[in-house]
Amino acid sequence: MTRYIIRRLLLAIPVLFMVTVLVFALIELAPGDVVDFFANPEVMAGMSEADLEALRERLGLNDPAPVRYLHWLGGVLQGDFGYSLIRSEPVGELLLRRFGNSMMIMGIGLFVAVTFGISLGIYTALRQYSVADFTISFLSFVGISMPAFIAGILALYIFSVQLGWFPAGGMRSPGVHTLGDLLHHLILPALVLSIIHMATFMRYTRFSMLDVLKQEYVVTATAKGMPRRIVVMRHAFRNGLIPVVTMIGYSIPELVVGAVFLETIFSFPGMGKLYFDSVISRDFPVIMAANLVIAVFVLAANLITDVAYAAIDPRIRLE
Repeated sequence: MTRYIIRRLLLAIPVLFMVTVLVFALIELAPGDVVDFFANPEVMAGMSEADLEALRERLGLNDPAPVRYLHWLGGVLQGDFGYSLIRSEPVGELLLRRFGNSMMIMGIGLFVAVTFGISLGIYTALRQYSVADFTISFLSFVGISMPAFIAGILALYIFSVQLGWFPAGGMRSPGVHTLGDLLHHLILPALVLSIIHMATFMRYTRFSMLDVLKQEYVVTATAKGMPRRIVVMRHAFRNGLIPVVTMIGYSIPELVVGAVFLETIFSFPGMGKLYFDSVISRDFPVIMAANLVIAVFVLAANLITDVAYAAIDPRIRLE
């Protein structure tokens, strides 16, 4: 197991390197630069072309692309992600603060999705073709088919604008710094994020459990008079959980993408909104660092998923 983890960590190094190269190339191919973000009538009124050129020189935008990339990479290897060109603060501190905010939404959303998705999957598998099975399956199709930004806009309109149950945006109310107020702002975006993935987990759990319940060892255990609860939880559930663990691991990138949309819609100061704002403003250091953090997060999630296989199914040997 240890050798497997070390090998995966070593393989992650070239993957991360290629991610940074690809993202940098896409930024270079995009039209404009960070100076264009300031190019509005109010700012441009007192600036000449020479002033804009001096600004580009000060920001290092006149250097060749390979030089800028190597300069950024050298700083990262020393733990320095540079300074945000728009916010004028260290990128590392900015990402650390915003990443913590995003983790609250993604953590709550994933916990709710896994808990209720797996529970509903088991419930519908044990009651196949019942009214509850058809109803929950239909709702899961709706959840799977609905994009994150559509679900976020609908939830914002219904529960914030029309019903007024939750705040329309932000992370805290002005002048209020209590845990209850923070949770009040977190609940709606986290629930929207969880519903999208809950439907997927429910469908996979249902299909997997239906397949396992038909296996001979489950039928034999039931025929011997073993209590139904023990047959389901001890024998069927553990083997049926393996495909679901795969989906949980694969859902991590989707959680990040969903967080980008939802944090933008709900004006939540997380890394998703920071990433979106940085793309709009061409804030190169923040974009590069954010992509690196997301890549590390996804690779770590995939590694944890693979290791979890061995814990769930002793037949799997990662060595």
